Amino acid sequence: MSDQKITNQNNTTCQNSTAGQNKIYQIIAKILRYNCFGKLSSDELHYISCIKACDFVLLFKGLKEKIAKNYDKAFKLYYDSESFNNPFATHELAVCYEKGRGVKKDIDMAIRLYKKAIRYEVYFSMTNLANYYLLNNDVEKAILLYQRAIYHDDVNAMYNLAMYYKKSKDIKENKDMQSIIIELIKKATTGDLPIATYELGSYYELGFYNIKQDINQAIKLYQHAVNLGDPSAMNALALWYETGQYV
Repeated sequence: MSDQKITNQNNTTCQNSTAGQNKIYQIIAKILRYNCFGKLSSDELHYISCIKACDFVLLFKGLKEKIAKNYDKAFKLYYDSESFNNPFATHELAVCYEKGRGVKKDIDMAIRLYKKAIRYEVYFSMTNLANYYLLNNDVEKAILLYQRAIYHDDVNAMYNLAMYYKKSKDIKENKDMQSIIIELIKKATTGDLPIATYELGSYYELGFYNIKQDINQAIKLYQHAVNLGDPSAMNALALWYETGQYV
């Protein structure tokens, strides 16, 4: 695919502005995080309906097909959107190639597309590529990309980096590392990442690291994680209901 930028003549003034681009970025981030349009506010849904730029129209159609698991249609829409040099479509194409959705699996192409999207500061691509590097034991590259995504407040990068640090051999003695883990998990929790909310709840339940044991706070976090759809939190909360204590 060509990296040449093709000007989209249909962009509106609002969508070309920094504020407009940031608004679209936030909306796409929410769709990708929850894998649905249902979490969008009425204002955000209205904003999408007013978008006239071809690349974003194609992108949002592609995201809807992806959510419906119509991967062949989603791939074609992303491909067309990417022809306008839309960085979010570039990211979604990378995901398609990485997972073999709507196209034959091709890790080399996925990496190439992730790197292209990263040039436009698409932090979803930073985190996905970091995950790939970590799985392939290229830890230094992975950590650098996680840190770069965290700069953009990517909650998945926060959680993944915290879990990597948690596996450190000297974690029980390394108080500084424990503090970093807690900071990352707490920040990911403020972004309503379900698995991070459950993780923080378990720290309060067990008194992990520098956190004082607080069962009430643990249950509160478990309940919030349940509301966000986390299955581990459902199990943890069910066990407390069985005891009849604190709930």
